Amino acid sequence: MGNSKRSRAAAALIAVLMIGAVMAFTAGCRVNVNINDTGSEKSQTEEQGKTEDKVLQSVTAPEDFDPTGEYQDKTSQRADMTITPIGEEGHYAVLVSWGSSAFETTIWEFDGEFDHKSGMLTYNNCTRIELTINDEGKQEEEVVYEDGEGALLYYDGGFNWDNKKDDTGKDCYFVRYDDLSDTIIEESEESEE
Repeated sequence: MGNSKRSRAAAALIAVLMIGAVMAFTAGCRVNVNINDTGSEKSQTEEQGKTEDKVLQSVTAPEDFDPTGEYQDKTSQRADMTITPIGEEGHYAVLVSWGSSAFETTIWEFDGEFDHKSGMLTYNNCTRIELTINDEGKQEEEVVYEDGEGALLYYDGGFNWDNKKDDTGKDCYFVRYDDLSDTIIEESEESEE
């Protein structure tokens, strides 16, 4: 792995640890996952108050929508995503990080084209990296794969994640940090009433 990917992975680990500390003091919209008798997964949002099968879908993105930004998974509040424009117009680099603990983080890095009409940012070059801090405090990394494919699916200003390599993102719904902050404030005000 090149020095550029290592330094991005190390920076992502530091960011995940800092964000995790901040998120420990905040509360957001929770999604409860229930397993019914047949073992199929269902999701129930507190906002909707009803159970429904989770179906990954995308919709046409508004022409002025720019995917660039910082996002957090509204479901788990443990996964963060950064989307950055690179190269030609419509091409973006994506970094997703999932902090399993203070000592373990998983990083996915990929780039792809965002199509407003389909609402999809597709990729076929995802690298998954497992970062751990060992007992001596040193960072160790393991490349799990470098051939992941899938798509980010635009939906209501955020993204669902369809990671075809290991199905990791099936329950993720990434919203911009600004949108998440507004949700936290609104829910806080509602709970005080």
